[in-house]
Amino acid sequence: MRAIFIIVLLVWAYPNINSIIIGSIPIIIGQIIHFISAGYLVKQEKLITAGPYRFVRNPFYVGSFLVDVGLCLITRNIYVAAIYLPIFYLIVINWRVRKEEGFLRTQFGARYDEYCRLVPRIIPRLWPARLAEPFGRFDWNLILKYREQWRLFRILGLIIYFYLRMPLTPASLNKEAIIKHLSQPLNAVMAVVLLLILCFPPIYEFVLKPLWNYASRKQ
Repeated sequence: MRAIFIIVLLVWAYPNINSIIIGSIPIIIGQIIHFISAGYLVKQEKLITAGPYRFVRNPFYVGSFLVDVGLCLITRNIYVAAIYLPIFYLIVINWRVRKEEGFLRTQFGARYDEYCRLVPRIIPRLWPARLAEPFGRFDWNLILKYREQWRLFRILGLIIYFYLRMPLTPASLNKEAIIKHLSQPLNAVMAVVLLLILCFPPIYEFVLKPLWNYASRKQ
């Protein structure tokens, strides 16, 4: 569903410089939260209660929500925001969170119940909870495991895309207007940067990384 949301915004976007600046603020904050949370998370193995998990039980979803709000602000598409955000976060994510909570309660029992008593589900605390033994530490290997670096690439690419889209409305998305717009020097540079951002992750994952692993095994 989130992929559909992004595709819709890519087409029906009405960005301007003010909306890009304002929308980038929650995007940056949300991405930082998401990035740090990934560095602590060991899925289905440990009850992580350190770092951002001392403020809120689901920092991943908090970060994603802020990013999505920022995208809606950048694109100035109130209709998509009014439909997508309530359905996805109040229904889909709420169902997913409760399902995950059931699993964690079965896995960790009374310890998880005590954690839930001290740390809110979605709305973060203003200060970290005083937990007896906060568990977890930030690990850059987890960032690579969950491919958070590529998420950063995608977010940056989206912001650059909407910058390039500023003078183009959905009605003016035709070949001639796009070519004329991208022929301007700054826009041409930004378009090249966007292309590199889009191409580098798959090239690294499917070409450079296998070659590196192969060379390492041969040594």
